[in-house]
Amino acid sequence: MNTRTMNHRNEQPNGIRSHGRLILLFAVGILLLAACSPATPAPAIAPAVTQEEEIVEPTVAVVESTVMLSSTDELGQFLVDTEGRTLYLFTVDQPGTSNCSGGCAETWPPFLLGEAGLTP
Repeated sequence: MNTRTMNHRNEQPNGIRSHGRLILLFAVGILLLAACSPATPAPAIAPAVTQEEEIVEPTVAVVESTVMLSSTDELGQFLVDTEGRTLYLFTVDQPGTSNCSGGCAETWPPFLLGEAGLTP
């Protein structure tokens, strides 16, 4: 007879022992995940708030101007204002837009036609 003492672990087949370990690892993993998760769910990301901005067009002080025809022997005929300043054509401008602003517009104020246009 074998006098060796058998303990309970040696009596179980290998398959049952590893099954128990897997269940234990799975349970520990679930507990760890539950402990690490936030208590309340994260809030959904709110959509971006859009603000309507009022677009303000710059205003130009409309000054009534008088344009006269002037001439020199060298240049011929040209348009001037009441102060004798020459009316020029800035070829960089496009219809409805001016590329002269700030100090340029102060030195060379634009001649704007009103709705009525020119009066002879």
